Amino acid sequence: MACFCAAAICVLALAVLSGQVAPVRKNAGEISAGDDGTLVRVVGRVQAVRQSGGNYFVTLCWRQCVLATVFAGDASGMARGNLDPSGLRNGQVIAVEGIVRVSRGRLQVVATTPYSLEVLG
Repeated sequence: MACFCAAAICVLALAVLSGQVAPVRKNAGEISAGDDGTLVRVVGRVQAVRQSGGNYFVTLCWRQCVLATVFAGDASGMARGNLDPSGLRNGQVIAVEGIVRVSRGRLQVVATTPYSLEVLG
């Protein structure tokens, strides 16, 4: 009986630990270097969109600016289903789900899936 209880507890713990972690919701002005490595859902207004080698670099601003990076594999997945990053326009308000990184002293949110972008307005 003790083995069964221990096994049940282990299975329950694995289920809880393997569950998806909810992203922290922030606007672009609230992201800081202290968020490095954190999964976030950041909202901001598109200031610029640049494409290079299939990768997209979207400057999002809300009191400060952060760079949202969508790598080629995710960008092609977005184009097939959810949202084509090439259709983003300056002034749109969008949300990006990703991991915060500090690269060359600049804040960056790296999109994590092909469903990481959402146009809000």
